[in-house]
Amino acid sequence: MSVLFVGYGIWKGMKSSVPDNSFIFIGIVSLGIMLLSGLEIFFNRRRHSRKVEERANKYEKENSEYVIKISNEGVEVKDFQSHIALKWSVFTNFVRYKDHIILIPTNHISGGLVIDKNNEDPVKYEQAITILEDKLMEA
Repeated sequence: MSVLFVGYGIWKGMKSSVPDNSFIFIGIVSLGIMLLSGLEIFFNRRRHSRKVEERANKYEKENSEYVIKISNEGVEVKDFQSHIALKWSVFTNFVRYKDHIILIPTNHISGGLVIDKNNEDPVKYEQAITILEDKLMEA
């Protein structure tokens, strides 16, 4: 749009003898805003990448593992710095895919929970399947 405004302003300026041309001004201002927005996006991405890397390093340094506990009340997720308890009303259903259980939340914007069969005791895994079949329907 900036280039179009500047181009139209130059074309209009060449056709008329009036030196006052607001199209060139609008084009230059919009070009400046675009450049500032581009710089802000660039630096925000760098800042975001740095924060993600710092957090990943922190988890790696702490040797953090997620512990997922399924009970009749709901699902608890723990790691070295947080503990979240979710009731069954948060989830709509679950899916078994290969060696994983995926709990699908009611709010599709938030991500679901993935439980890996290989990380769990086979007895606990089967107990979890039984509880999930009782509390949620399988998709």
